[in-house]
Amino acid sequence: MELLKLISFYKNRTKSALTVTLKCLNEIKNFNHLNNSVLHINKDAIDQAKKVDEHLSRTNKLFGKFHGIPVLVKGNICSNDQMPTSCGSILLKDYYADNDADIILKLKKEGAIILGKTNMSEFSNYVSNKAKSGYSSLGGSTISFFGKNHPVGGSSSGSAVAVARSFCCFSVGTETDGSVVYPASLNGVYGFKLNKKKYLNGIIGISNFFDCLGFFSSDLNSMIYINNVLFDINQSSDVLISNVFIEEKSFTNSKMGKIILNHVKKFLEISKIKFSNEDFIELINPYFDSMDIICQKEFKNEIHQKMPFNIEEFLDKVRKELLKAHYSDIEEIESSIFSDHDVNQKYQNSIKNIQNLRNSDKDKIQKLNTNIILALTTEIPDISSIATLLNLEHLTIPISVNKDELPIGFSIMSSEENTQFLFSFANKLQLYLKNHPLC
Repeated sequence: MELLKLISFYKNRTKSALTVTLKCLNEIKNFNHLNNSVLHINKDAIDQAKKVDEHLSRTNKLFGKFHGIPVLVKGNICSNDQMPTSCGSILLKDYYADNDADIILKLKKEGAIILGKTNMSEFSNYVSNKAKSGYSSLGGSTISFFGKNHPVGGSSSGSAVAVARSFCCFSVGTETDGSVVYPASLNGVYGFKLNKKKYLNGIIGISNFFDCLGFFSSDLNSMIYINNVLFDINQSSDVLISNVFIEEKSFTNSKMGKIILNHVKKFLEISKIKFSNEDFIELINPYFDSMDIICQKEFKNEIHQKMPFNIEEFLDKVRKELLKAHYSDIEEIESSIFSDHDVNQKYQNSIKNIQNLRNSDKDKIQKLNTNIILALTTEIPDISSIATLLNLEHLTIPISVNKDELPIGFSIMSSEENTQFLFSFANKLQLYLKNHPLC
């Protein structure tokens, strides 16, 4: 379901928001059981659709830039309506937020129809070290678009699968480290993790330092449009890209990866874009302990500030209602609650360590006039952590080697000020691969 086509239909009065909304809700009702991607349905969705239709009829103008666009949002995003903000947990099944999250306010202001909330890895996969991606005590297991024998990715699992199943035009997720780009890649859709801190108010996450919004769509033009609307910018589709880094290990881990790498290098040569190999995984390896310390300390803050019970009550509920019944351990929650990193200065030192990493890498990239980093998203571990630790935006696009193989996620990362390079490169690479098939 392409966003721009749907807006065109609305402008031409060939579709109504109500008709589209009813169709989406009917699809969810009839087929959600196959993948378990939608957790809560918005009972106000039909009224929202009627409202934007009435506005168009009365004023002959679209309600906003997302007029009548059906959207699903992750279950940890607060909304002041009849849907709980459950984070996928039975502990929060009756928690109703008093206010809309900033992203909900923006979507509504632009005329989007919030269809419901998606299933997710419970508490953004911060419960147990043995937790399964896409599983929540309230929603059960999210099943990959490609079937139960394939990994679904997480924690924004339901948001990715919902787009793959065409339940909505686009969906909203959140990412601490990989929670958007991995499920997007594993379910054959586009995923974009921001590094902008805008619109994070009203989201129950893990770490204020690392958490970012992310979006899922079925096509690149929709993703570009979403970014333009939310951040009031106009991305150019044709900018000069001079140099890129390649995380080559991510390509050489498989036969398909090597095929893709050969085509990418041919594209770079034809496009007169210089490239060099860089082992970013080795670069960031020393900083994972700092990431863990920050997440442990800040998740405790999330409980204290954003959940409807204090830390002691939360831990008691987890032990009584989640442990053994849903998880064999609650090690990640316990490591957070019992941490004292803010007292012994480990937290403050970890923040400094990662800020120093970001500053040094930024200088390096600027000196080499390098705009973007390329990798395969899921071929080796920790690809998402490159963008997380270096504070980069991360777009993953699906690339198909042949009709018999599942699509592979191709990662393009850039700094916030170079987002235009990221989208421009993705556009040009897709056009090249369309004219030069991999097989």
